[in-house]
Formats: sequence, C-alpha cells, structure tokens
Amino acid sequence: MSEYLKWHYILFIPIAVFGLFEYLIDITFWDDLMHLPRYWQDKGDLFAAGKLSVESSGKFYSYDLYPLIGDKTRRIVSFYAETKPLASYCIYLIPFAYFSRQSAVKFFVCPLLLIVGVLTYSKGFIIVFFMCLFHNFIPKRAYFILLILIPFFVFGAIIYYLGIGIGPLSHISGLYSGLLIILKGNIFGLGLGATGNYSSPLLESLGGGESGFGSMMGQIGIIAFIFYLFLYKVAKSILNRYQKTELKQYYVVYIGFVGWVVNFLYSEAAMGFRGNVFVFLTIGLLLSQQLDDKEKELIVNVN
Repeated sequence: MSEYLKWHYILFIPIAVFGLFEYLIDITFWDDLMHLPRYWQDKGDLFAAGKLSVESSGKFYSYDLYPLIGDKTRRIVSFYAETKPLASYCIYLIPFAYFSRQSAVKFFVCPLLLIVGVLTYSKGFIIVFFMCLFHNFIPKRAYFILLILIPFFVFGAIIYYLGIGIGPLSHISGLYSGLLIILKGNIFGLGLGATGNYSSPLLESLGGGESGFGSMMGQIGIIAFIFYLFLYKVAKSILNRYQKTELKQYYVVYIGFVGWVVNFLYSEAAMGFRGNVFVFLTIGLLLSQQLDDKEKELIVNVN
C-alpha cells in the first residue's frame, strides 16, 4: 500500500507545479497556446458551446464567493484542464498525506495538497480536510453513513423552501429536490440523464442538480437508496478490518471514505470518474488483501 501511495505522491508534484504555474499566469494561456475552446467545440461540450475564450466560458471560475466579494474567483485546473477532477484527486489524497508519518509527505506533499485543494474552491475538499482535522469526532460505526442522511435532508428541505438556490447552499437544496421528485410519485425517478448539472436546462429545473445523490434520486428514484446501502456495506467492511486488525491504513481509508460520502451527498462532482476512481480502487485493493487465520477469527460484524 505504501508503495502504491508513493507513486501517487510523486505523480501529484508535477500536477501541483504545473497547476500553480497556469493559475498564476494570464488565463489567455489556455486560449493562445493550448487552444482549449477549440477542443471543447470539437468534442461537443454543450456547456462551452459558442464560447470563444476560456474566460467567457466561466469553467475556470468559482461563483461561490460572489455574494461576499461581488466577483468570480479563478480556480486552478492543472493538466486536467478542469477543476472538478483535480479537486476529486486532492480529496482522495489528503487523508493519506495528513495521517502519513513520512516527513517528506507530511511537511511537503500535504501542504502542497492543501494549497492546490483550496485553490480549486472545492467544497468537498474543505469538508474532507476538516474531517481529517476533527477525525476523533467521527463515530467509528458504519451506521453513521446512514444517519448523516437525516440532517442533510432536513437542512436541504429548509434551504429548498426558503428558495436559496445560489452559492454553496444550492448543493444542499439540490439534494432535497432530488428526494422531492420521489415524494411526488416518481418512485423510479425521471429517467437516466433527466436531472443533474448536464441535463437539459428544462429538465434540470425539475430538481436533483448540484448534489450527487440528489441527481441519482432524480434519475432512478428509490433505486438510488440501494446504491447508498452499498456505501454502508463498504464502510462496514472497512471498519470490520480496522477494529480487529488495528492497522491504521484502514482507519485512514474509512475517514477518507466518509468524506467522499458526504461530498457525494453534497456535490455532483463526486460522481466523476477521473478523480474519484482511485477512492474505490484503493478500497478494493485493501479489502482484497488476504488476512492470516488469526485475523480472520477476529473479524466480526460492526453495527
């Protein structure tokens, strides 16, 4: 596992260096040298359709702080040429770097991750980082994955009915709006592609946008809860290993996984393949490791 993570840390350094370089220079770099708008047009990116420059597309900017500062803020993208996959990769790595006992990782890679993660303006990254900081307050019980749904839905309902649809709160409102689609009688949702950030604007207004789980509920209805039970089972499996082997790698993965689940409830970015594939790949690698006979006898169910 340590060898696997070492290559991720090595890979992240050039990603961070180039990211800081492109972040600090003029954004026209992506227009004049990389010809990114033309690439978007060629691949049929509807979000950037008709945009002649990266700046006019708005894809490299965050509007979360607009109510406070009255302006958009530039986001780091690096080689991904997109913020969300980069942010998801930072979300994946930060728990390992934060809990690492290696000096080079703890005092160089971790601060670098923190800088890049913050500059993505990813709410999910902030959530996971704070979970690392306050990890002692996270219950080491798998049912916590189920319980966190309650405050999200309650707060989401409040935000939704107050009509707050801008900034960070729009994500929580989007979660509840996905549930509302089911409550209105669409128990199997509105169909694949019918809700979410990249659906038709007319369909998106029906609900489920911004939140990963909200978008899933809007599309496949109650079947989304089957997937959520799968997430509970994953958490339970990780904790089974940790509580009986006391190997720290399982605890770190558990903290990171809980962070991913919260991000999934909050943000649709958690559903992207490029940045989030490593979360489940790492869990699969850990849970597929063979235990010795003594460890197998100790494994019991964790509520």
